[in-house]
Amino acid sequence: MKPIVENRSSAPFDAVIGVWDGHDAGAALVIDGRVELALNEERLSGRKLDVGMPVRCLAAMRAAAAGRRIAWAPTTSDPAKTLTRVFPSLKDNYYRLRRRLPPPGSMSGIKQRAKYSLTQLSTNRLFRSWTRHWFARALEAPTETVFVVDHHEAHAAAAAFWPDWSQSGLGLPPMPAQSGIGILPMSAQSTGGTPVPLPPDVLIVTLDGIGDGESGSVWRWSEARGSLEKLLSIPGSASFGLFFEHVTNELQMRPLEDEGKVMALATFAAEIPAQANPFLGWFSLGRDASGLPSLRCSIAPARMAAAVAAVVWSTPREQVCRMAQQTLEHFVPRFFAQLVEATGIASFGYAGGVASNIKVNRLVRSTPGIERLEVCPAMGDGGLGLGAALMVWHRLTGQRPQPFADFRLGIDHGDLGKGAEAVANATGAACQRPADIATEVAERVAAGDIVMWAQGRMELGPRALGARSIVARADSIAARDDLNLRLKRRVWFQPFCPTILLSEASELLADYRGPRDANLHMTMGFLTTPRGRAALAGAIGPDGSCRPQMVVENTADPWYRFLAQVKALTGTGAVINTSLNLHGKPMSDDAAGIIEAWMESGVQHLALGSALLTKTSPSNRQIART
Repeated sequence: MKPIVENRSSAPFDAVIGVWDGHDAGAALVIDGRVELALNEERLSGRKLDVGMPVRCLAAMRAAAAGRRIAWAPTTSDPAKTLTRVFPSLKDNYYRLRRRLPPPGSMSGIKQRAKYSLTQLSTNRLFRSWTRHWFARALEAPTETVFVVDHHEAHAAAAAFWPDWSQSGLGLPPMPAQSGIGILPMSAQSTGGTPVPLPPDVLIVTLDGIGDGESGSVWRWSEARGSLEKLLSIPGSASFGLFFEHVTNELQMRPLEDEGKVMALATFAAEIPAQANPFLGWFSLGRDASGLPSLRCSIAPARMAAAVAAVVWSTPREQVCRMAQQTLEHFVPRFFAQLVEATGIASFGYAGGVASNIKVNRLVRSTPGIERLEVCPAMGDGGLGLGAALMVWHRLTGQRPQPFADFRLGIDHGDLGKGAEAVANATGAACQRPADIATEVAERVAAGDIVMWAQGRMELGPRALGARSIVARADSIAARDDLNLRLKRRVWFQPFCPTILLSEASELLADYRGPRDANLHMTMGFLTTPRGRAALAGAIGPDGSCRPQMVVENTADPWYRFLAQVKALTGTGAVINTSLNLHGKPMSDDAAGIIEAWMESGVQHLALGSALLTKTSPSNRQIART
């Protein structure tokens, strides 16, 4: 690679580290245009959705950079973020209040209104400059090595640069590279001396709560020109993310954490006519002079909490959830449809907190005129460090970062089970080292056991994708109930997700249309066929919908081998797949945290790297044999 040279300095850089120090803090390392490492602080600190400087992540990034000259890429510089950097206690106090750790004080309402007013303020050159110098001091790095990335620019880069946008790719990865990251070939490269045609332009959409004064944006990524051009900015006053956050909070759930529960609970309410939904009247979708969509909201951000509370006061909880979900389902697909009409572009990348709503994503995917939708697996603020690193690498080199399909981007610990015998000796557990851990676990799952599964590098993002998972038979309602009520201790109405073989998607999913709908990272919802409703009974909602992870054939990957063996034993290559953590705690990156979660749980079996640990004490046996 040519050294990166920034026009303010003649110093070369050969690595970029992206940094996010807000909600779900994290960092990412890019070397030679390739994502080498990306993770969130919560996975190292054990503090759910951690905030503040991700010091543990940064230590791992510096070690992995191995003496390279680093360009630093922090993100978000608006006045609200600046204030929390000047007074870190504000950030921690809000974190504790948002997670409902202390009781609300007499000033909570005033503080909330002040927060939502302050976050409406946008950034500018002065705040970017202050942020750049602040990070230089905090990171003990020369100022000329720090490059600030705007909030939605980072979201957009994360959505634009991870997929392979070539027409042949359609979201499917090739065989993984030796590193296990699964790098895809760059579209602009040549094969056998024949240039590969560049794909058409792509629109990148971000819809979030708020950052740098914006709640969303639209960008045009051109592979041919190598440019990411901003087309549209959505003001913070018209934020779908803040709207859903207020609904979550007024329903006595945790904002920025429990929005998925609002989406799930909406399934249990009856459909209502549009005219009976007051939320729909708050938003309007028009067009600007160029034909691009123009989104507005009649309720000011500082007044929205009170407006939502008035609706909640007189409306059943499930119905409030249905109305909030209906509002997003009404406007977001129309927003995308207008973009197709205005630009003629039919392929989309998508990121931001609103992109985590898989039911809305299903409707967007099936909107007439949309040919392809790629949702960034690290769609929320936890992916900002990744997006910032990719953006700065692109900005400084003028090159497209290398696409990748595998989001198992955590620290490489080698065999997680290398110390399993010592664990067995200390706990009285039995330890085996089967010839193939995947086959051994498949046999136990097929027999009705629930197993914790920890293999390789952990996932980036909110989904368990086969690195830190708890697995059970997908057709077992008893396993679902045990997991929900006794192990995970989650609310009863929140469904689990299935992981299935991609080869079975057309038989299990009613609206699967082929490779264009390959959903490798649990980012979209699907409806099930009659066979799918039976085979996935433990992992679907009452409406027959599910959020599947589809796994491509790759015999080198134990996750694929495990599913293939489950299919051989049960007739269906599918399992319930939920994250390997206990309620209120994050997944853990290393073996020590994984073992701690296993010991605290009622699960009998842990597939830890090459080892299978089994509790032998009756008091620690499996929560149920289903």
